[in-house]
Amino acid sequence: MAKIFKIFLFTLLAVCTKTYALTIDEIKNNLVKESETEVLYIQKKHLSAAKRILESNGYIIMTKNELFYVQKEPFEQCMVLSNDRILEIIDGDISELTRESNGEVFEISSLLMKIFSFQGNLGDYFSSYVKGDLKNWQVTLIPLDKTMKHIFSKILLKGDKELLKIEIYDTNSDLTELFLSDYRYKNIKDESGVLKYRAK
Repeated sequence: MAKIFKIFLFTLLAVCTKTYALTIDEIKNNLVKESETEVLYIQKKHLSAAKRILESNGYIIMTKNELFYVQKEPFEQCMVLSNDRILEIIDGDISELTRESNGEVFEISSLLMKIFSFQGNLGDYFSSYVKGDLKNWQVTLIPLDKTMKHIFSKILLKGDKELLKIEIYDTNSDLTELFLSDYRYKNIKDESGVLKYRAK
């Protein structure tokens, strides 16, 4: 009887472990996937030295090859990230960076695109720890790359079928919280008209 009970207990533990051992690949496969996505954001930057919080908001558009980060308040500006260039648009003035002119910045922008789209191999940059289930998961990313180690201590991603929150912990003890909501996959508004800056 004791032997049967041990076998039953071992089987139960094995089933439970299999059920709750969530992976990043399972999270990726469960996320809503569209060729274009628009999402509203609220960003809170906690400045540890100044003991204050800077808040901004706007929207983000993700396409197959580009990410448009549009701040609406406290003032309007836009960043367009792609594999070949970074554009910064403020009051109609455009500044452009290329991979050749600043490779380190492109490493960071490439990483941001991977995090927002949850695509690509994050394992190139981070070790990862996953907890929760597909209805409420959290991924902790710890930097492996030397460049990233100088900037981030860790990054937390939280969500369900959509990425809902990003927490970025800087090495200087600052914290950036990004709250994502109101995803749109069709009838994208693009209130500021930044899609006109798509790469040709």
